[in-house]
Amino acid sequence: MKILITGASGMLGSEITNLLEQQKDQLGITTILKQRQQVAKGFISLNLADKQAIKQLADYEWEVIIHTAANRDPDSCATDSEAAQQINVNATAWLAGEARRRNAYMLYISTDYVFPGTNPPYSENDPTEPINNYGITKLLGEQAVLAASAQNCSLRVPFLYGIQAGIEQAPMLAGSIKALQNPAQQQIDDIGIRYPTYTGDVARAVVLLLDKNASGIYHCSGEDKTTKYRIAKAIGKILGLPHNHLQPQINPSPSIAPRPHDSHLSTSRLKELGWEQPLPLLKRLEELLSNS
Repeated sequence: MKILITGASGMLGSEITNLLEQQKDQLGITTILKQRQQVAKGFISLNLADKQAIKQLADYEWEVIIHTAANRDPDSCATDSEAAQQINVNATAWLAGEARRRNAYMLYISTDYVFPGTNPPYSENDPTEPINNYGITKLLGEQAVLAASAQNCSLRVPFLYGIQAGIEQAPMLAGSIKALQNPAQQQIDDIGIRYPTYTGDVARAVVLLLDKNASGIYHCSGEDKTTKYRIAKAIGKILGLPHNHLQPQINPSPSIAPRPHDSHLSTSRLKELGWEQPLPLLKRLEELLSNS
């Protein structure tokens, strides 16, 4: 099996790449092609938002593509809708078409932001209703992948964290640590509900879906209900950093793009396939931060 991974140096892409490298023999993988935007040794370096550059991927041999690359920032997707359309929709549709042309399997990383966040938990069959352009473009990408072939798969994930690509690439971890290290009084969002999900658990889900030749839509999510404020306090306790200067923000602050309040994903379908329940958030944070 020859696999192409887009966004392979990113927070999730690097985790998936690492796990696939570990299980190459078990899964029958002979080649792992890694794409990233910046030039780097061992990577196919090209910008997926470049209409001409992306076509270079047709020159490589692959029979499975795992598409993790995307613009995941809701605010930039709102302010530059054309760029968001190009990478989240157009590039995805082109890749899906190329996969169909060579009869390749495509696994697409989608998002919980396809839902409005008003009636959780959401199953794979619940109607989608994104409330910002990020959710809209990711949903359009998902639809393009699933329309290209009935064998393709979309894995929806929520708020991610991990250290495989470095803490600086994990906004949940890096942002919390930065706030903890700044002694100034700060308010941190204690309104929006989050279900932080470890990238290693998502990578396990990806390997499972590949191994089972799964098709259609699946959800992967952590189960700990929390907020950014509570996450920062927990990280402060783990690292032994003062956190009394952090205060809960209970009134919503203005933002360019609205966020779903609670878009919790039901993972029952993935568990039926054999995915094991992830570690609780605090245990995983202790494990990661004590070794970083």
